[in-house]
Amino acid sequence: MGFEPIQIQGNFDSPNVTFRSCIDLGMLESDWPLMISIPSFYALSWAKAFIAELRRAKPAQRIIAGGRWVVGGQPQRLSEALGGVDLVVDGIGENLLFSIISNFIPKARGAIIPVKPSGTIPPTLNYDLLHLRKMYQPSIEIARGCGMGCSFCQERDERLTPLKDPVSIVEEVAQTVIEDEYGSMTPYFEASVFVPNRKWAEKLRRMSLEQGTPFQWRTEARVDSISPDVLEILSECGLRVLDLGLESANEKQLMRMKKTNNPRLYLERASKLLRRARSLGIAVKVNVLLFAGETYDSIAETRDWLELHRECVSGVSVGPVMGFGWPEDICDYLEELATLGASTASTQSVTGVHHLNLSREIDFHESLAISKNISRAFMSAEQYYFLKAFSYFPRDYSFSQFSSDVLSSDGNYSFDLAGLMV
Repeated sequence: MGFEPIQIQGNFDSPNVTFRSCIDLGMLESDWPLMISIPSFYALSWAKAFIAELRRAKPAQRIIAGGRWVVGGQPQRLSEALGGVDLVVDGIGENLLFSIISNFIPKARGAIIPVKPSGTIPPTLNYDLLHLRKMYQPSIEIARGCGMGCSFCQERDERLTPLKDPVSIVEEVAQTVIEDEYGSMTPYFEASVFVPNRKWAEKLRRMSLEQGTPFQWRTEARVDSISPDVLEILSECGLRVLDLGLESANEKQLMRMKKTNNPRLYLERASKLLRRARSLGIAVKVNVLLFAGETYDSIAETRDWLELHRECVSGVSVGPVMGFGWPEDICDYLEELATLGASTASTQSVTGVHHLNLSREIDFHESLAISKNISRAFMSAEQYYFLKAFSYFPRDYSFSQFSSDVLSSDGNYSFDLAGLMV
């Protein structure tokens, strides 16, 4: 549209460090508004501190805030939580960007009006606008929504869009992925649920071969959203890491989560998929959710299942179910979990995040301890590093640096410390 934006990721830096980056890049010398995207309620306190710092330095700075899951249809609540901003955008903001910015055009530049966009979402993200972009593993968005109905998912009722055409995906990868002194980028194919059929996978393989520049990538899938045969085709066009949403191996818990209506078949599919992935050289990180009504016996069943498939598992992420949302928006869901044996814990310390005691046997603190123990049992520090470095860690963050950081801290990590470099 003729603008010259800069995007900065907050990462794990303090608000002050990110604020100093804004100053160094000259962002506070501009009359244009500063937009803040808040991806989670966990980021609220960070955003509030950043805005306070910004207001002290430049009281007249106009600030636009958004974040679909945090706003939740209540822009005023978010504005108050942040200490006041000029505008809060609800929902998905990309198609609103032109009208939003147009309303904030500085008077001194009022004659400069960008050409209106066509209204369609750009097919690719321009990573060249990202500050220090070579440090980031990119995401390639290939679908939105889910609609599979899992009770714990915020997109359970969001209709799944068709997968992006492989032609567009390969073109976007070619424009986005760079190879440099840190090796080749390994993008994440972003989709809440990845449902590729054989025809789509074969086209992706064909387009990848025609492009002539092979690349490795990662994605997330449900147990029942991808078949072993299709997995084989995907491995031939670069799939190297799969985040698999198992959630549980206890049939009763799977039913409670509304994950499946046939838990026995579900677990059989999971076994076949894991074994095929191992034979293809695809690393699988299994996601496990400790849900309402959980007992030591139900958790033991999940752990035993993981043990049976240990050789197929490259890592395990485990966590207890929580409620996310403004209190009035989440009350119905918390009541639903209460009917399964859960109760609200007294440990809530973050606005919009609701901790739960899973059952009379397992309170919130115990659920955290169990989660860490299971993860450590199935994931070494080296496996953890590999999984994180593939798509999340800065590209210049070496295993030796990782080892040094871990060994010099006193963290309660979700991986086994054995194997770290001393």
